[in-house]
Amino acid sequence: MKITFLSDYGNFDDFEEYILMVGNGLDKEKHQHKLINITNLNINQCIGCFSCWLKTPGKCIYNDDMENILETIVKTDVLIFSSCIVTGFISSKLKILLDRLIPLLLPYFKILNNEFHHETRYEKLPVFGVILQKNANTKDIDLEIIEEYYKKVIVNFNTKLSFLYSTDINPEVVSNEISNI
Repeated sequence: MKITFLSDYGNFDDFEEYILMVGNGLDKEKHQHKLINITNLNINQCIGCFSCWLKTPGKCIYNDDMENILETIVKTDVLIFSSCIVTGFISSKLKILLDRLIPLLLPYFKILNNEFHHETRYEKLPVFGVILQKNANTKDIDLEIIEEYYKKVIVNFNTKLSFLYSTDINPEVVSNEISNI
């Protein structure tokens, strides 16, 4: 199984170490995984120009690091977003990345659960997972809000959210959960 981590470690070495331990557990299971540290990558903010839908289908106007990330995403089976919780939500860098996933969708709509959602450009997209690093100010409601956000995101991507864990969970447990997807 191909697994990709998109991680914003910020300035937290212990968070990076945690993600590496999860990856080491996947190595034991002989899974192919890739760790992409987005912290210092060049990822521009989406400006909502819709060129990726209308002018250059599936391709953003920006020539930045997202182009390689999008190619990786469509070739992976499990996509794990990981970031530190900052002011009650995922990091701004990870949020920018999530906004830039729009080329994976089509400009056409379908109705699901009485809501309008985009159709996916690809027949199959990876299963999503989330790993979060709490800080001293993190509240349970923050985790609930983040989980609700990802539940909305997965509807557009016609996939599922397999798990949302914080680093309170033993990395071996997380590795096992990923291996059983």
